[in-house]
Amino acid sequence: MQIVEHDFEKDGSLDMYFTYTDISYLNEAYETVSEPMPTATDQTNASSQQEQPQQQNKNNKNNKNNKNNKNNKNNKNNTNTNNTNQRKTEQKETSKSDSNNDDEPAAAATTTTQTTERLKTYPLERPLIEHGASTEVTNANKHKYAQHFASTHLLNRRVDSFRWIVEGMLSVFPPSFYLKFTSKELQSIICSQEEIDVQDWKDACQYEMSNEVDAMSATTQTVKWFWKWVEEGDATRHANVLEFWSGSRVPPVFGFQQLDGEEDPLSGFKIHRARDRRKDSLPTAGTCDRLLELPTYKSYTKLAKAMEMATTWGNNGFSNA
Repeated sequence: MQIVEHDFEKDGSLDMYFTYTDISYLNEAYETVSEPMPTATDQTNASSQQEQPQQQNKNNKNNKNNKNNKNNKNNKNNTNTNNTNQRKTEQKETSKSDSNNDDEPAAAATTTTQTTERLKTYPLERPLIEHGASTEVTNANKHKYAQHFASTHLLNRRVDSFRWIVEGMLSVFPPSFYLKFTSKELQSIICSQEEIDVQDWKDACQYEMSNEVDAMSATTQTVKWFWKWVEEGDATRHANVLEFWSGSRVPPVFGFQQLDGEEDPLSGFKIHRARDRRKDSLPTAGTCDRLLELPTYKSYTKLAKAMEMATTWGNNGFSNA
């Protein structure tokens, strides 16, 4: 932290105290949130805007190929044809643009909103130590401040969210009920031991959307070997892979096809190629993005060995937090 490197005596005070601003403090009150919903006209206009550059690039490519033709007579004819096509394209684009402009008032008039209710959140200044609001940070205590700040930011910032969960659980059963179980047993009761639907997982998986020649897809040999290895495994292997990939051993509540209705459609489980990596190396995963990066493997045996090692010894997901 830069605060540790700051010299308060030489560079002056920063007017900082032993407090932490928690921006996710929950209030028992609700607030109404209205968000605009895209209409069919908006989606059509967006699709048209994406098609126009592609059509223009195609015309430019045709013009370039025609100019390189060795036959002068054909060059002249092709050039005239391209000019005619270009004028037609420009007329169509102009007509389409005018049509879109004419539709704008109607689209604005038909725009709808989606209204939802959620718990209010607001900032709250929390003291990091006793009388923290009146304890100024100095050279003598700046290391102590940095330690308390980091600890609060990483471990205690969701204290109110956890408090609400605990209050909800205690409203169902008394504390004596939960004391009968270990942490693992309680996790199994709350989260269940639902079997992971590998086929649903496989069908919902997304792949690279790039134009690179070696982009991963469902038909890539490495991907086929990966899903074969997953399908041949037992429940423990499935849970290990899920934890390595997403940080949790528990499958999504609504299935892999619908992780969260409010999330971006591209926020699901993804497989990309691990570039700039030697072949047959270990896979890596970004749990927050649910992104699995697979190197190129020379055989199914090498993939199976790498996956077994990574998912057995490389797991440290949210379930173990």
